[in-house]
Amino acid sequence: MSRLDFFLSLAKKYICDGKYHFAEREKNKQCLATLGITLLDALNLIMELSEEDYYKGPENERNPSKKPGTVFSFRKEYEGQPLYIKLKLPEAEEKVIVISFHIAER
Repeated sequence: MSRLDFFLSLAKKYICDGKYHFAEREKNKQCLATLGITLLDALNLIMELSEEDYYKGPENERNPSKKPGTVFSFRKEYEGQPLYIKLKLPEAEEKVIVISFHIAER
């Protein structure tokens, strides 16, 4: 199993177990409103991510004020809109953080 496969399987397990945090960034909230989807819809889209949706990573958390962890970024098409999804698995915590979930800018 590749590092990407392992990351995705763990992230999906945590979502299924309710161990996730969806960052309440304005860009994320605006995306949900623009697409007319709920948080549950967004989580279902994340559950559909595969290696084919890989964009970049692994990367370490760059923000020194945040807990360290591993970050992967993905791009996924939804109803003709390219989405940018960034997920983080923090070190020593059993949860996934949805850092970014918005329409891709480029």
